[in-house]
Amino acid sequence: MFDQLLGLLLLGLGLKNPMTGEVAGSQSNTNNGTIQGNFESNRGRNKKNNERISEVKDKLNYKYDDQRKIKADKLLVKIGELNTRTTQKMTARLAKLSEVLDKMKTRASDLQAKGLDTSTVEEKLATAESTLEVAKNAVAAQAGKMYAVFSSDSDISTNASTSINGLKNDLRQVKATIVAAKQSLKDAAVSLRALSNEPMITSTPAP
Repeated sequence: MFDQLLGLLLLGLGLKNPMTGEVAGSQSNTNNGTIQGNFESNRGRNKKNNERISEVKDKLNYKYDDQRKIKADKLLVKIGELNTRTTQKMTARLAKLSEVLDKMKTRASDLQAKGLDTSTVEEKLATAESTLEVAKNAVAAQAGKMYAVFSSDSDISTNASTSINGLKNDLRQVKATIVAAKQSLKDAAVSLRALSNEPMITSTPAP
């Protein structure tokens, strides 16, 4: 009991304990310093570990983003190539329809020179020429369209599917203008054929 009271008194005065030879409270301070040092050391190691983890994540994200960009670029090229191939075929088809129209115009002029009434045929040919021009403009506009695939999107496949569906819808609309032009040419051809079977107008013989 006396030793305990003596220890408490010496602790308050910061003096050595004559029984043990140690400065009162020195062991406690030493323990506190050791604990504090261990805490600082652990905190330093945790900081380094967090920095390494962050660095690894950055590298993985960069690699992932780079792969996504490559994938997006490939899809973009494929969509562009599909649009180019399709519009080139459409352009070639329209060129052939234009040749047919020119031949029909020549035929109508020949029939008119023979004295036949070509007014109906000429109206049909004018309509065909107009619808053909609309189709040409539509194809030209479609050929210049660009379709984007964003690498920043969470799902590139979904975004690419949306772009492809958009391309298909656009091509479908352009194709409708070509179908309309072909139908107009067909109507003009029917009128021209019917006119060709009519008898030619002859002048009345002189009395």
